Amino acid sequence: MNFLLYMLGRATWDPAGVRPTARHMVLAGAARHAADGDLAAALGAYRRLAGTRRGSALDAMIRGHLHLALEQYPQARHYFALGIERVLESGTHPPASAPVSTETALEALLTEAQAILRQGRYARATELLRKARTLIDVLLAARAGMLLAEARLNAHDSERETPPEDSVYSLVRLSDLTLRLLSRIHLTREVAVSLGQKKLREDLAPWATSAGRVQALLDAEYQRLARVAAEFPGHAESQYRVGLIARATGNWNAAAAAFRAVLALHPHHVSSAVRLAATLRELGEGDGDCVALAFDVPARTLGTFAAFAQAAGDPKALEVTAARLCDTCADDKARTITRGNLAFALGEVAEVDQVWSAWREPVGV
Repeated sequence: MNFLLYMLGRATWDPAGVRPTARHMVLAGAARHAADGDLAAALGAYRRLAGTRRGSALDAMIRGHLHLALEQYPQARHYFALGIERVLESGTHPPASAPVSTETALEALLTEAQAILRQGRYARATELLRKARTLIDVLLAARAGMLLAEARLNAHDSERETPPEDSVYSLVRLSDLTLRLLSRIHLTREVAVSLGQKKLREDLAPWATSAGRVQALLDAEYQRLARVAAEFPGHAESQYRVGLIARATGNWNAAAAAFRAVLALHPHHVSSAVRLAATLRELGEGDGDCVALAFDVPARTLGTFAAFAQAAGDPKALEVTAARLCDTCADDKARTITRGNLAFALGEVAEVDQVWSAWREPVGV
């Protein structure tokens, strides 16, 4: 997780007729401190956000990462755990009134989506599943950070117990299930439309949503995305989508190759690093510390984004900075890839505006 990019993503806002809030300015200031390598100052700025109930799950996670970078492992573990707690508070339906495990909360959300799907309420089921996918990515980053902080704390205290890695890999498997459920919804909606009715006939529903049909749909989508990734090998998001589909279909070798390609472009993309580690585990291989490497952001990497940090809090300035970066590219295809990779990095789990989000697609997709 490149926490500077998290900060930049959180510092953007829709500029149409609005002024930046005090919160945006604090986030922008923290990003500038981080780009300068002054992580202590960035953390100091963040105390006004992540240290109060006004802070979101992502605010807590950014603070956890700053503590991790400063080798303050107990504090890092605390804030990653706080991030998980706030995700569960805001993401479960109904909101969790008592402590609940991450898997339990997500499984309840998926169960609800499946029940709604059986009722033929496809739009609502799709909404819940997309929400689950977003929650899983945030929780993956938070839990991986917490486990890394715990492991580094254990290096100084051998009597402490390291939480099992299974707690991270189970989230990856839930992510695979969510993608398969979304594919099932796509199939049922197609058949429902073709029948001109709101619900599927009972004798057609099993055929339309069978495991074989879901697999065939995912295989076809994998082939489509693989062609896009081959045409745009430097486009990180295309590689990432190939990896997600490959995992959902059990194609571990293709998934590992795709996530490695993402990390070659964005070494600090935690979602890819965790999924690569999980996939290598399926293949019986070691993960090569890819998760730890994703969290360890060197000073030179922060400096690479210094211009963006200086423009943080000003959408027009960010746009100009991005345009200047793209102007250094050799051709339109290279510019498309550069813009897409920048938007992909900023939007890992952060909030970016519609313009930046639109940049994430390669031309013709």
